[in-house]
Amino acid sequence: MNNRKSNKLAKIASPAEDFDAISAFYSASHPRSLSNLSSYLDTWKSPGGLGGIISTWWSTTVDTIETHPMNQAPFMLGATRLLSAGIPGDWACLVEREAISIVDQIRDDGLMLNGWGDMPGYPLAPVVGFSAAGGLYAAAAVTESDAFLYYGDRIKLGYENAFGQGATLYHGVANQTARWAITTLQRYLLLGDEKDLEMAVRLGDSVLAEQITDGPNTGAIYQGRNSDILISVYVGKCLYALLALYRQSGEARFLNAARALGRYLVSAQAQQDGLFVNALEPAGSVYPFAAKVATAMRRAGVPSSTAASIRRKMISGWNRNPHPVAIARASDSIRGLCALSVHEPEIRPAVHTLLTNLLDFQMSHGGFPNTIGYGGDLDQPPVWQDVICPTRWNVYVFQLLAELVSAARPNMVLPAPQISWPDVISVRSGCNRKGALNTVVLYAEDATSAQLSTNDGGLLWRVEKVTGVTQAKNDWRGELTAARSLKQLERERRA
Repeated sequence: MNNRKSNKLAKIASPAEDFDAISAFYSASHPRSLSNLSSYLDTWKSPGGLGGIISTWWSTTVDTIETHPMNQAPFMLGATRLLSAGIPGDWACLVEREAISIVDQIRDDGLMLNGWGDMPGYPLAPVVGFSAAGGLYAAAAVTESDAFLYYGDRIKLGYENAFGQGATLYHGVANQTARWAITTLQRYLLLGDEKDLEMAVRLGDSVLAEQITDGPNTGAIYQGRNSDILISVYVGKCLYALLALYRQSGEARFLNAARALGRYLVSAQAQQDGLFVNALEPAGSVYPFAAKVATAMRRAGVPSSTAASIRRKMISGWNRNPHPVAIARASDSIRGLCALSVHEPEIRPAVHTLLTNLLDFQMSHGGFPNTIGYGGDLDQPPVWQDVICPTRWNVYVFQLLAELVSAARPNMVLPAPQISWPDVISVRSGCNRKGALNTVVLYAEDATSAQLSTNDGGLLWRVEKVTGVTQAKNDWRGELTAARSLKQLERERRA
């Protein structure tokens, strides 16, 4: 591969381009971590692309785990970055295989067949589509195929038509707009069309409109115009986008916003767990009433930005919702902090600590578990939702490790993986759709399947990795999300 193509692939995979900053966090253990994680993800590869336990398949309406484009895109970008750095491996074939799988999922209107968010079967999450389009732009660069560009444009246009309102989304969710901006930058880097850069900047300004500019949480970014919660993993997803916008546009406001956001994220570190606190939720005696009024105003046609401004003026404090702490999902925030460190050198010690803490969670089979404290009680053994290793979030760890190895050790040969499958793990049953439970159950995973069963061998659910076929009792078909509200936790305690 010539230098020109290598540089282009690196930029499309990593549009913030802060390679020197990222390389400073490299450790000799990272290549082994990457090899082991790659080996774990291999066990979830199906004929239709990367499968795995994701947070949305768990429904009575779904009998198989379908390949999900949100699994695939970070996987493809990490592989593209490794290819650009000359790291030996089957990376080009991986990118092309997953790209073909994404193409097979495109509906006539450009939306994704499997691109649901929190409701299986309904493509209600534009971030899924924009992620898939970004993956296809990377594939177009890797393969030099105009077909992948064409299909990437179909997806991007489909989601813009369905969910876009000018330079923002109908629901105003900031991290999803940030993903839209990154995808638009990837297209700009692929084709050099200045209109894409201009659009990306407008999208970035929509994200900035949700940033807190004063008070104890300065730098944080609201979930969106219609929600004031500060969820760490979603706040953190905006950081890399802001750095990429700064790198490609040169506009200082994006760097200033990224600096403030980075300082907030470091302050949001959950010290007892070594990663980020789950969320901060707005509080105040008047706030609940103001939120209801703002919702009524919005439904009556008042601009959502006006309703949000009124609602946010009534925030007089914040409730800390510490758990569950996301493990694998924290990697996107850490990747952004690594890139930011060149501009904010004082955060480097904290970022080193976060990165070390994250990688310490890697299991013997190479995967990274879901959460800490999903059941909300740290004095008890973990619930099963803590110990599963969803591919949907592990691919972001793969992308982070690919960045670290590529930036610091181009052309290196990765060591052979060394993995082993752990014994059956005793966990708590946690909460299912019929209420709170607290019985001991058994979680087991090997190269072919993952399952949860009772002590006497009764099957609660089982997933066949290659085929995606599932067996589950209906009571056990609930979302595998990594974040829950204080209200939801309270309902579970009362159940």
